[in-house]
Amino acid sequence: SMSSTGSGVNLLPELTQTAVFASLFAGVSLGTALIVNKIFPSFKRTLPTLFNAWSSAHWLIGLPYVAIGVSHFTLLKDFVTVYPPPGTWGFWYVPGSAEFHVTWTGVAEVLGGL
Repeated sequence: SMSSTGSGVNLLPELTQTAVFASLFAGVSLGTALIVNKIFPSFKRTLPTLFNAWSSAHWLIGLPYVAIGVSHFTLLKDFVTVYPPPGTWGFWYVPGSAEFHVTWTGVAEVLGGL
């Protein structure tokens, strides 16, 4: 018997899990495209001084990524518990242990935030 974690999506049939994941992924992708292609250019055009000040502070956005990346190591067990088990969403069959994936994603977040 599979137990529910978080949203309970893992209790849904695999096809439904896949549809939920694909819908969320599509929503995030479309939202990102909208922000990058429409909102940022409009913001830059309308408020150039504020946009330039914001652009020069990008390093501030990296700080949370570094902190979260480090927490992958300091709270390893907690991150492992939220790592999706094989078969999640109907397609999550990634080789390697949860610890391996938590570790490399922590490194990626630290490096991405620098």
